[in-house]
Amino acid sequence: MIVTWVSVRGSPGVTSWALLVAAAWPAAVDEERVVVEADLDGGVLGARYGLGVDPGVVSLIAALRRSEGLAVPVEDHGRRAGEGLWLVPGSETGEQARSVWAGTAAVVADRLAADSRLWIVDAGGCTADR
Repeated sequence: MIVTWVSVRGSPGVTSWALLVAAAWPAAVDEERVVVEADLDGGVLGARYGLGVDPGVVSLIAALRRSEGLAVPVEDHGRRAGEGLWLVPGSETGEQARSVWAGTAAVVADRLAADSRLWIVDAGGCTADR
């Protein structure tokens, strides 16, 4: 399942909401949760929480391109943030984020939708120039 958070004006609190939903997801559901930072203006998880960005979204997307049909290797590209909770930090700059997501968003979405985890996508904010 994919849950996506996005704001229509800037990105006030989108990352915070994504993290809160992931942390508060009912334990009874017994599925891993993964927060993927896909903000086209660049991510903040790496800097805000001292996680860095490599590995992260860039390496995850590259792995998904190379490994059709296999399970999504989140443990190779994310950081464990708690029991059953993973964070996959996005690119630091908007230029790199737009470059890495260009032409790959649909492929990534298909792969995540087929995976058994809950994927929470932090898409940041939408602006008129996108």
